[in-house]
Amino acid sequence: MADNKRCGYVSVIGLPNAGKSTLTNRIVGSKVSIVTRKVQTTRFRIMGMVVHGNTQIILIDTPGIFQAKKTLEKAMVGAALSSFDDGDLLLHIVDVSKKNVFDNNLEIIKSLAGRKNVILVLNKIDRISRTDLLDISAKFNDTHSY
Repeated sequence: MADNKRCGYVSVIGLPNAGKSTLTNRIVGSKVSIVTRKVQTTRFRIMGMVVHGNTQIILIDTPGIFQAKKTLEKAMVGAALSSFDDGDLLLHIVDVSKKNVFDNNLEIIKSLAGRKNVILVLNKIDRISRTDLLDISAKFNDTHSY
């Protein structure tokens, strides 16, 4: 009988403070990434592993994606963008409680064009009304086929 073992990479992407590190820590089951309210705490990609049966999932927690100006910021955003190709699957984390949530994520959405391996994860949904949540999810899904 064949030993069916699998391993996959999942890149966790999004704006700064969307909840990428918190989700990564939660899925891994231990603190592999620093979590603070301070923006740009995650400066480089951090990996955590989850094992479930014969399956291993390597989570890649990435720095937030934003308009970088300084050299360090550009390196951080570059690390996040390069993870698009490193992951077998991309989790696009969106903090729906932020103002202009769609417009702020538009550059990320554009960079995901043509990719089929993306899952939209709406975070902090308890902070907005259900109607607003449905409107936001519809707008994201109309723009990119998550």
